[in-house]
Formats: sequence, structure tokens, C-alpha cells
Amino acid sequence: MTRPEPSNRARAVGQAIVATRPPPMRERLPPTTPLNEHAEVSMFEDLVKDGVAVVVNAMATDAWPLARDGVVRLFRRKGEEEQQAVARRLDEDAELLARSDADTALELRTGLAPHWRVRLRLLLEQNPEIAEELRALEAEIRNATGQAPQTVQNNTARDGGQVFGALHGNVIVHQLPPDPGRPEGRGTEGPLDG
Repeated sequence: MTRPEPSNRARAVGQAIVATRPPPMRERLPPTTPLNEHAEVSMFEDLVKDGVAVVVNAMATDAWPLARDGVVRLFRRKGEEEQQAVARRLDEDAELLARSDADTALELRTGLAPHWRVRLRLLLEQNPEIAEELRALEAEIRNATGQAPQTVQNNTARDGGQVFGALHGNVIVHQLPPDPGRPEGRGTEGPLDG
């Protein structure tokens, strides 16, 4: 028994289904990118974010020469010309902050951070061996400025959702299933308030 030839419409639908399927995961990644490289990038993300925050906060303070020289030293792998360009940009940014009032300085620091995050992230991706050097520089600047590491946690619940958060600890929630006899949004203990 031979299979009937599919109609043009059926053939087109079959091709559309095949065309809309996402490629397997290995095909979506660039062929030269090993799968574990993405874990390294996310690890660098926190290091870069913390490092940049410390450096930008050190601008226009007594610890600035230490921070500036440390960042310029990180870029030595890119050559003398790149080091000089980084030093010029750091000096310009610090001078801009030194001339600003407190409100403007906060806004400037917030605006400068993304630029330096991109530069340091790219440098780390190309030279992962400098990660420890950046960590050491961050610690050295923190000691010089008295900046304590900060942890910020933002929790948001929307649309009737619940959020439970803990910093440096655990949250254990024992929750009863919803009671179909209770109005939504009411607790499960105590009388109803009409």
C-alpha cells in the first residue's frame, strides 16, 4: 500500500511547523563558545559590578590615585596606547565628579558605572586570569575608603502573589492550601470581619 502524496497545503503547513521549531541548544550557541563559558561570564558579572562600584565611588576621594593606578594596571594587557586612553578617561571622569555638587555627583556616578562595567567585562572575558587581580584591587580600595561590601535585596510581589526573602539565611514557609469557603485575600485564622 502506497502513501498518498500530501496536498500542497499540507506540505506548506508541515514546512511551516518545521521552520518555526527552535534549533537544538547546541545550534543556538556560537560554534566556538564552549557551554561552560557562560558560567564564567555570569561569575565575572558580579566581580565586574562590585569592582566598578568601588572604583567609581573612589573617584574624587583620597583613594582615587590607588584606584586609578590599579585600573590602568589591569589594562596593561591591551598595550600602552589602550592604557593611556583608559588613564585619560578615568582622569576626565574623576575631574567631572570633583567639580560637581553632591546631587550631580550621585547622578554622574550612576551614569559612569555602565561604561566601566562594559570595559572591565570585555577585558575579563579576553583575560580571565586577571580576575584575582581585580578582586585584590577591589579589596584594597575598600580598605582605603572604608567602603563595606553591600548587599541589596529587592523583593516584589504583584497580582496577589507572595514573596518571601532572606539575606544570608533561610526562609521556610509552611502554608495551608486555600480554603474554598474563605473570601480571597483573607487569612486562615480568626473570624471573618464581614
